[in-house]
Amino acid sequence: MAQDETKVSLLLEARGLCYKYTGGFALRDVNLRLYSGRVTLLRGEAGAGKSTLLSLLSARLSATSGVLVWRGRVLNLSSAQGVARWRRQLALSGNGIDLPMDRSPRELLLFLLAGRGVLRATARRECVRVLTTLGLLPLADQSLSRLSAGQTRLAAIAAAFVTQAPLMLLDEPLRELDQKARERVMQLIHDRARGGSAVLLVSHDPHMEESVDTIITMREGTLEGDE
Repeated sequence: MAQDETKVSLLLEARGLCYKYTGGFALRDVNLRLYSGRVTLLRGEAGAGKSTLLSLLSARLSATSGVLVWRGRVLNLSSAQGVARWRRQLALSGNGIDLPMDRSPRELLLFLLAGRGVLRATARRECVRVLTTLGLLPLADQSLSRLSAGQTRLAAIAAAFVTQAPLMLLDEPLRELDQKARERVMQLIHDRARGGSAVLLVSHDPHMEESVDTIITMREGTLEGDE
């Protein structure tokens, strides 16, 4: 497992997260810890609150109560600047993440790396590395609008991984992928964990349970233990 090869430390802690909507709670008193070097699987039935939790962790929604603690410090997400600083620590992939469909996978990755101040030569090498790992290099210069659903999902995954963010939030990363592509994505996931990132996967796929370090289950807006 990833934690056997990497020094493990607590990166993100959610304390008492609640999210209330008209008529009730979507999440109630959620406590979660994500560690560097570990891959955590979040599972649960549709409507259990998994997507709401991801939205709270990525500051796409504001919690009704509770806090996020990053590397021992409570995050201030009350301002646009605070949210922007926080999102620079994240890599996101999954539902609700829009891609610029008029760009190619290579253009998308280079744009993301330029936004993080990566030198162009380094960005080009990293772009080729990630696209090659995912089997997308032959399609690197095709418009995203011309790719299949599975290829577009791989491009979104490439966008998440290329920035080497310390926290990765991945919603159903293996959906619509064939077996070979699934294996490539899992290789990248474990490479990032070995590199020190904390990875949170949301998936209904029972086969993923053998490839992660920690499993947590969400039921009716609350989290239940880990395995």
